[in-house]
Amino acid sequence: MIKIPKLLKKLFNTFFDPAKQSIYPNKCICCGRFLNEGENLCELCAHWIERINRQKRCLVCGLEKQRCRCKYNAYHFAGVVAPFYNAGIAKRAFYKYKLIPKKHYALYFASEMVKTIKSELADIKFDAVCYVPTAIKTVRYKGFDHAGILAHKIGETLNLPVLDDVIIRKKGGKKQHTLSSKERFKNVRGRYGIDKRISGMKILLVDDILTTGATLDECSRQLLFAGAQSVYCVTALITDNDYKISDYAKNIEFMIVDC
Repeated sequence: MIKIPKLLKKLFNTFFDPAKQSIYPNKCICCGRFLNEGENLCELCAHWIERINRQKRCLVCGLEKQRCRCKYNAYHFAGVVAPFYNAGIAKRAFYKYKLIPKKHYALYFASEMVKTIKSELADIKFDAVCYVPTAIKTVRYKGFDHAGILAHKIGETLNLPVLDDVIIRKKGGKKQHTLSSKERFKNVRGRYGIDKRISGMKILLVDDILTTGATLDECSRQLLFAGAQSVYCVTALITDNDYKISDYAKNIEFMIVDC
């Protein structure tokens, strides 16, 4: 017996996908080169994107071991992992997702974050996913919570529940990117709170970018206060000011296509 829905879907893809591609062609999420359907990065961007070398980094703060911050800070989270540095190609592509409503970019970054989790946190059996909530004003302006979307994509792939109503963001405080490292830890204290207990859970905490670790540390502190057994963090990018980008990444703005 023929299943009509699948047949209709096949016919639709056969006749309308080419038309869709001609009107809305698939492009590299960084440089804008035209790609085949289903691809995210062109060969050059995929080759030069700033991936983090897991062999060289600290398992707790996420930075390369020679620039480890653990001797300066006692973090409440057990560790941080991320697929990319906050630089060059990865930074350009992620900020298009974060600042412009290009929600489909989340699929790529979430999939890369999941690969990193499976590779580096494979021994941890998580109970749930939480995420650092974006300011309500920002969500209203952009129309979406970028960290929340990543968290739900990751939760769906890992078959874990996403706890949207655990961490709450309070009003007040200066913007983190305007402050020094020491000021960030002070500024973020008390900005987040907990709305329910999560006793005994191992939590995977999702955020967009790790810079000093202040925000993740405060949210982890709140989760532990709420009863979490442990908190591990995953971000899309980690900022390392000493990381040197490639010549390709330096010159990519001269070849970029509107995408």
